[in-house]
Amino acid sequence: VSADAGSRAGKVVEYKPLLDAAIELAAHKPERVLLVNRQLAPMQRNPRDVDYATLAAQHANAEVPCEWMESSEPSYILYTSGTTGKPKGVQRDTGGYAVALAASMPLIFGTQPGDTMFTASDVGWVVG
Repeated sequence: VSADAGSRAGKVVEYKPLLDAAIELAAHKPERVLLVNRQLAPMQRNPRDVDYATLAAQHANAEVPCEWMESSEPSYILYTSGTTGKPKGVQRDTGGYAVALAASMPLIFGTQPGDTMFTASDVGWVVG
């Protein structure tokens, strides 16, 4: 998942050329890339690129059934370099993450069912 560009300190940073260069160097190239066109910079598209807005419109009213999983099954892998500068994957399990989230929302943040909460952080940083 990527975008045409982002904004940093008031300047446009083009992501797509960086992404394409990284994919060229990669030993394991993605079959598809989901792109959000923020209309910040022109984008050269490749056959692997999928437009987010088009895909979202195609599936806007789709009903997706719940997938029941064992609590020990992986939820996601977060890659971080921490202080070492060497990326490593931290695998989060489904049950532990769900329990921590369900407990922390009312106990730490004071939320109740029906409340809306917004948080913002750097992309890739897991909050909570």
